[in-house]
Amino acid sequence: AAAAAAAAPAEMETEEETLLRSAGLAGKLARKAAKAGEAGPSGPPLVTKELVDQLLEMGFTELRAQKALVKTSNAGIEPAINWLGEHLDDADIDEPLSTEVEVKPQAEVDAALAQSMQGGGSKLTPEEKKAKLDEALAKARAKKAGIDVESQKEIERVRREGGKELTKSLRDQQEQQRKRDMEARKREKAEFERERQKLREQLAKDRAEKIAAGTLVEKKEVAPAPAPAPAPAPSRKKDTEAAAAAAAVAASVTE
Repeated sequence: AAAAAAAAPAEMETEEETLLRSAGLAGKLARKAAKAGEAGPSGPPLVTKELVDQLLEMGFTELRAQKALVKTSNAGIEPAINWLGEHLDDADIDEPLSTEVEVKPQAEVDAALAQSMQGGGSKLTPEEKKAKLDEALAKARAKKAGIDVESQKEIERVRREGGKELTKSLRDQQEQQRKRDMEARKREKAEFERERQKLREQLAKDRAEKIAAGTLVEKKEVAPAPAPAPAPAPSRKKDTEAAAAAAAVAASVTE
């Protein structure tokens, strides 16, 4: 019997444990398993791509975004921002994490969760699974914070709404800054053109005053003299007549 017990497979995870793992709370699950006297399943920390993208849009690097989400158990955008604000000046803020981070879209995480729960014989619908996931997260975080579950659920709701508002506010600020930068460049260009026109006008005024005072002689352009017409080419007939006359004179002299 003892040998059979030793050879028996490990007890299957409960749905709550599966939910905690898929939510990125593998550390809590490991501690829970250790307290029960068994080894907790291990794996790389999981963060959702949507939260990483939101932090990237706010100007954080990918490494800092992933690190903040890992350190806050992928709890949401606001906890990650708070963590970054507290650890921004840490000497190791830009050092890579000791373990590789797994980044997946939320839809893929939900699909994997649904598949794993179906493999365990779960009869929950997708809506029930989502509700159970939220419930498991709320319980875990409420226990950690030392408050009741309902208060934690309200905190989560406010956090989600606050994250959306914060993201929208940051995007609005970036758009306003972009418009201000464009207006500033337009003003600088217009000011440059005005200054250049003033310089042209001042140079023209100074030149006119010097000409009027006789200190500057205005050069007048002289038209170039027309080129002489080419000499007409000698007529071939005249050359022949001249040669014949010369030959006649030479013949008379010989006689």
